[in-house]
Amino acid sequence: MMRKNEMNLVIEKNIPIPGYLTGTGRTKSQLRLVMETMEIGDSLLSPKTMRQTQGIISGLRRETSLRFAARTIDGQVRVWRIK
Repeated sequence: MMRKNEMNLVIEKNIPIPGYLTGTGRTKSQLRLVMETMEIGDSLLSPKTMRQTQGIISGLRRETSLRFAARTIDGQVRVWRIK
């Protein structure tokens, strides 16, 4: 059964929730997978915004002993592995 509200959003019933892809329910981004393989002194240009990149760095800091620094240079975000 479907019904519409004033904003033309559709409310649907009995749609099953798909299972999780990983233990946390999220998959790792390609950037994070690459960052996990970096060695101290390595750097890369991030295809993401500074805010998105900082979110990945924050998650890595919480979950691993890896440490990174990120700076915007000429409009591009560069990430260094520092520890």
